[in-house]
Amino acid sequence: MSMIKTLCLLSLSGLLLTGCLGGGGGGSSNNGGGGDVGGGDPGIQPTSFTALVKDIFASTSDTADPLAINGLAITYDDQDNEGAFDDLLGEP
Repeated sequence: MSMIKTLCLLSLSGLLLTGCLGGGGGGSSNNGGGGDVGGGDPGIQPTSFTALVKDIFASTSDTADPLAINGLAITYDDQDNEGAFDDLLGEP
């Protein structure tokens, strides 16, 4: 009888912990996709992620310097366009 009580207590504790801890840390956003994630200085002009990636590809070389992007207010306005980067890695 003691074993059954212990097993019931353990399984109840496991369910309780799963219910309490299972919803945290999802990392999802409530903005529905596409908004400004810069969140910093309101004087910074928003930069389109698609345009930024295309500029980076255009300036890529073996001797290119790293591009500082920490201060940019990047917008993700092209999420529904599956072909946004097709011209970057096209057939030669």
